[in-house]
Amino acid sequence: MPISLTVPLMRSSFFRFLIIGFCNTVLTYLVFLTLLLRFDPQSSYFLSWVLGLLIVSFLYPRWAFNVQSGANKASSFVAIAIYVSTYLLGLFVLRLSIGVGLPPYLSIVCVYPVVALANYGLMRSVFSSFSKPRRG
Repeated sequence: MPISLTVPLMRSSFFRFLIIGFCNTVLTYLVFLTLLLRFDPQSSYFLSWVLGLLIVSFLYPRWAFNVQSGANKASSFVAIAIYVSTYLLGLFVLRLSIGVGLPPYLSIVCVYPVVALANYGLMRSVFSSFSKPRRG
């Protein structure tokens, strides 16, 4: 990809959100699958979600949405509050997917797109007031 296209792409909060989200999803999915060996699907989802919470509470505000340094504590709190609400949404989708007969390792795949869209929409709308323009 030519540099002229790469720089504007990296400035996009959506692109940065996707990179963080992809890495977070792969890591938490692997943790979820590992935890399924010992725990039920809901407990496995919760424990893998806690790991994801640690990741997103630090990376989304600062790197994806370019939150100003003075607003870091408030933005981390907001990220956590949003992530908690989308966890509940994800838990509902997980239970619904298992309820219709999907195995847990596939049910979680139904959760990810719903939660990702909800996270991005909520975080973007909230963090736009915390962010500063990127220099480039």
